[in-house]
Amino acid sequence: MAGRGDSSALAARRLRRRGLVALIAAVATVLAAASPAAATGDGGAPWKSAEAVRGGLFDAQTELILGDGPAARRAAQRAAGAYAGELRAGIRTAAPDADAGIRRTLRAARRAVTEDDEPGLAAARGTLQGALFRGAMAVTLGAVRAGDVATARAWLLLREFRTATRLTRPGADATLAVRGLERRRIDPRAAAEAVNKDLLDAYQGRQRDLLADADAAAERKLPTRLAESAAQAAAYWPILSARYAEDRGQAAADALGEAFARLAAAGRAGDVAGFKAARRAVSDGLESFTAAPLTADESARRAQQLLRFLALVPVEYGRGVKDTRVTLDFEIQEAVAFHTGAAAALADLQDQLAKRDPARAAAVKDRVDELGDILGEATERKDGVRPADDVEALTNRIEDDLAATLPEEWQQPTDESDYDLIALTLDRLEAAVGAQQYQQAEQARLEAYAFFEFGPERRLKSFDPGLATDVEGLVWFGAGGVPGLADLIADRAPRREVHETRLALDEKLADAAATLGDSANKATIVTNSAIIVFREGLEAVLILAAITASFVGVRRRMRRPVLVGAALGLTASSFSPYCSPRRSCGRSSSTARSSRRWSA
Repeated sequence: MAGRGDSSALAARRLRRRGLVALIAAVATVLAAASPAAATGDGGAPWKSAEAVRGGLFDAQTELILGDGPAARRAAQRAAGAYAGELRAGIRTAAPDADAGIRRTLRAARRAVTEDDEPGLAAARGTLQGALFRGAMAVTLGAVRAGDVATARAWLLLREFRTATRLTRPGADATLAVRGLERRRIDPRAAAEAVNKDLLDAYQGRQRDLLADADAAAERKLPTRLAESAAQAAAYWPILSARYAEDRGQAAADALGEAFARLAAAGRAGDVAGFKAARRAVSDGLESFTAAPLTADESARRAQQLLRFLALVPVEYGRGVKDTRVTLDFEIQEAVAFHTGAAAALADLQDQLAKRDPARAAAVKDRVDELGDILGEATERKDGVRPADDVEALTNRIEDDLAATLPEEWQQPTDESDYDLIALTLDRLEAAVGAQQYQQAEQARLEAYAFFEFGPERRLKSFDPGLATDVEGLVWFGAGGVPGLADLIADRAPRREVHETRLALDEKLADAAATLGDSANKATIVTNSAIIVFREGLEAVLILAAITASFVGVRRRMRRPVLVGAALGLTASSFSPYCSPRRSCGRSSSTARSSRRWSA
């Protein structure tokens, strides 16, 4: 009996143990099943894992610089271990070449740590960045095409952005496309095109920055920085190569790929001469290439921004320079900012300009670069800078070449570029208030108002004068119970209060943009303007009739002078056609240029 009891107890314990094991297995299964969801559904795992990989190599590089070899090896091993799970599974499935490149680069990083090779480890870090972004882009596009919003949203977090400046914002078209796909406002194909275009634009923009960083490192003899920048710029090439081959053929793409390989190898070896030779080949290959071609509307918008930014450069420079001496550093920085915006816009349009007139397009680029050199000198020294007249003359030559090269429709003023500039200027205003730089905030406010006054406001008054008044009020002293930006800045209001007015102003500007949308063609503008003129004219006639009717008896003789004055006023009005300062109105290019400068 005792034996049977012990056996029964043992059997019961075994059953309980098996039940516990089964429970643990079930929990593990649930967790395993939940892991992909966490990796792709909540948007956290892919970018977090990638950050762990990159962070491990960064720590390894830091420890190597500090001379702690064992710690550097542990960090490199930790980076290799972080490339696992959903991160590797997703990249390996969508982009096997990128996966192979990542694993090869991680081995190279561990080898560089073992050999105490700082440039080698820096080059591995740069190459790893490009391979991770390449793999993430492939996963994202595949998910978007399949309509898998959760996966697309998660992997889109692992991406690069075009460097933002005070005149440009980071691109968000891919995010908006995924959101539109989720809400079924666009189909997967259109969403994939938008995502692909946004990412190609971002990676080409960052590649330009990295090549400039590599140039600076070569000039300053910084081997580690040169190795990393050159390697990362080369690692972005596989992302752009398919689009390049589509535009210029596979043979040209292969040749440029070899040039990038030489560039990375020279940077890795610290061979400055070899790097410069490869850099020239890369520059020649990339000349006038745009990975994400602009649409006709986008091209016109960027052309308007280019012209506006160029017009503002001599204005700001002239305010900051007297003869050959810098008197106001802030104005020079403003001129530099506008030049940066103009150079970025030109880079986006360069390939289209080159197809229309290669010689003039090259001349524009060279002169814009020369303008940048002049501004660079003014930021580095106080005396001996170029006078404002030289900057004015150089800008005039650039604008003349652009007038001869840009399509006529690109040179027609549009409101879209003005709204962009207003939004960017208001961003600066908020940032200045946040830093308690209220003088700079006030200057930004005045700039935003100038963009509105000489842009959309003139047309808006023909459609909705009340809306135009509301926008003006929010910029100045308030409207609809909301305080104006001028009062808030004068009172040194906190950023929170300024932001509330900014939200109200954004809403009114959006209403203005909608009002001046597709319906705002020339015929509609003329019709609305004519109605307003007729209404005001009718009121004037009634007032004139009331006044003259009162001239009776001895005052009857006063009717004649009043009627003569009214006739002269009507005659003068007929010879004063409306012409916006932003339009050439049949005038010469120099007169139109002066109008743009005046409005700026």
